[in-house]
Amino acid sequence: LLSQMYEKNSLINMDGATSDAIDEFMGKKHNWPIVPIPVDVNDMRNPEKRKKSLPNLMQISYIGRSGSVWKRRPVKKLIQDLIKLKNLSFKINIYTDQTNPYREELEMLCNERISIEYYIGLYGSEIRDHLSQHSDLHFSMGTAALEGGLAGLPTVLIDPSYYDFPDSYKYRWLYQTERNSLGRFISEDQSRFIGMTMEEVIEICSNKEARNTVAGYCAQYVLENHSALRVTEKLLAHTANATMKDICKFTPATWPIVNSVKTLLSGDAGRFRNA
Repeated sequence: LLSQMYEKNSLINMDGATSDAIDEFMGKKHNWPIVPIPVDVNDMRNPEKRKKSLPNLMQISYIGRSGSVWKRRPVKKLIQDLIKLKNLSFKINIYTDQTNPYREELEMLCNERISIEYYIGLYGSEIRDHLSQHSDLHFSMGTAALEGGLAGLPTVLIDPSYYDFPDSYKYRWLYQTERNSLGRFISEDQSRFIGMTMEEVIEICSNKEARNTVAGYCAQYVLENHSALRVTEKLLAHTANATMKDICKFTPATWPIVNSVKTLLSGDAGRFRNA
């Protein structure tokens, strides 16, 4: 099915990470077309109109569901790197659906300079308002990272992982991503990374002018790549040649013989029950 879709230019990918995963599965490199995920950009916040930073306290935001360990591991790494920085205090605002999984994994890592506060059930314009007024720096992956750009924040794109992050992990800004990939899973043995140290990230965000510049770049990235209008234009401009017949040909669930076998097996099951 994938080969047929490739030949007929009828499969698009949402980012480079997905494209690479399909290539790995197929065992061959393809030049898959990429159309990024869309978001509503009509509700953006101006970096210049955000709240004033608190003296000697930097507020950091993170958005992520609680049930997935690969969404909690990045916050653990975030705290571990912040602990190494002296003479600064940090408050981490976590926007999630439940607090307990985070508390069990993170609370023991905090000290007198690092605290955590949780916010439940904020979405859309409500979460952008809150981010704009309660965050100096945003970390997230996927659409949650795009929320940081929409909220007018300097946004760091952090990767998902099932494992503890290595000490050598580096960070990068949202606008520095390649092929619209909003995070790539880190393998257990991965050790080489390109980007910034946490110290470099905090240093940039401690300077008002540099911070606003980065926030502007992040917002511009979202506008140019993920606006619903831009994504729709890319979809309409993409010429696909596959038909439903092509898809059904390689989809066993649609084959008539499958329905016949299901009917036969269903009848046999009924006879066994009656017996």
